[in-house]
Amino acid sequence: MAEASTRVTARHLCLIAAAAVAVRAGLMVGFLLVSGGSVESFAGARDGEQFMAYAQNLFSADPSADTYTLRLFPFVPFVAGLIHQVGVPLPWSFLLVSWLGAGAACALAAWVCRSAGVGWFMVAVTPTWLMASTIPATESMNLALVLAGLWVVLRAVGDEAANIESASTSSRWRAAILAGVLFGLSGLARPMGCFGTLAGMAAWCVRGRWREALVCGGTAMGVVGLGIALLAWRFGGLVTVEGYVESEEAYQGGLLAWPFASLVMTPLREPVAAWKLGFVWLHVVFALLACAWLIAHVWRARRTGQAQDERGAGVWPVAMAVWAVSGVLFVLCTGDRWGFHEFPRFIVPYLPALLYPFRGWLTFSKWWVWGPAVAGSLGMAWFGLIRSF
Repeated sequence: MAEASTRVTARHLCLIAAAAVAVRAGLMVGFLLVSGGSVESFAGARDGEQFMAYAQNLFSADPSADTYTLRLFPFVPFVAGLIHQVGVPLPWSFLLVSWLGAGAACALAAWVCRSAGVGWFMVAVTPTWLMASTIPATESMNLALVLAGLWVVLRAVGDEAANIESASTSSRWRAAILAGVLFGLSGLARPMGCFGTLAGMAAWCVRGRWREALVCGGTAMGVVGLGIALLAWRFGGLVTVEGYVESEEAYQGGLLAWPFASLVMTPLREPVAAWKLGFVWLHVVFALLACAWLIAHVWRARRTGQAQDERGAGVWPVAMAVWAVSGVLFVLCTGDRWGFHEFPRFIVPYLPALLYPFRGWLTFSKWWVWGPAVAGSLGMAWFGLIRSF
């Protein structure tokens, strides 16, 4: 795999964030012009209507919601509901959360991966990420919060490795707590934030900062616990996990299975279009290749005793490896039919880590990578939007 790192400036980050928001807004506007639909119908696609009902219930004087709706995690509806309280229509509130989250995620991915190319690639690739961050969904906010937590940790670790005077004990503790809060909020947006938390803890551990790792992880758990407790108090009972696992419209009690079970067995049990089979397994191969490279890179660096990273003695590859491998392993063990059908979407929360090994190829000079990928992603995202209505 190609290895490269490029200096990412504030100008890069602002341009990447603005482009990400513009692409998603443009997708919606173009779709509405062609379909003749409304913003309300667009925002209600897929789980959009349930998200909006959830947000209304969170701020209702007499909250109530069914178990299936409460399978959705609360942070995104809460943020969108807050925006709605200041006068923004609820559909626009959710779209803004998705788009701004996507802009932040793309920009932070560029910094965390130390490659502007990764950030630019995420502006319009992959199609599943592009679609999930265009309509109301949790992926963009979850990813933005995880990357923000990693940014805090990796910056603190990098400052210490570079012997920067400001990297004092108190600053490390503050960084560990702040990162833990961000990781915890990511878990309230989507539970896959736990794997980003593991990556942040691993980054501290590589530097021998075990106490900071425990504080970071403990703070994240505390934030999630507090959020779940408040949710249970608000709705009079803890139903989120139950709805996620037991609902007949979701996993039917089969959230977890043996690795590859759903990927192999689902196409054998039900008709699957050839394009869907190829699309899913293309993502499987991509994820496995990225994980294999990350594991090999970390193993090689450990055996040779060489710092493969100029800041933080190899912290970046270790954090990326923990994030990607733990997350992909969980997705491979996802049960029911969704482990197959939603595999491309389920690896979105780990997309920057999976792109990390390929960052040397994600430059504008590699037009043969950019051109087909962007064109294909935009076309397939458009196709996905059409199928959602």
